[in-house]
Amino acid sequence: MRKESSFNKDHVLSLIDSIDRLTAARKRDRAALLASLDELEEKLAMCDARIRNIKDA
Repeated sequence: MRKESSFNKDHVLSLIDSIDRLTAARKRDRAALLASLDELEEKLAMCDARIRNIKDA
């Protein structure tokens, strides 16, 4: 019985470790997505400025 309890403890610790790694990966993915969105917003602003310049010309 003690061995089974130990296995369960190891299994739970392994699951916690997996969850921690997945959470860290998700945070990195989220940061990368936010950086991409910022880059897209900058490009859209440049395009808007060019369109305004063409309309005003």
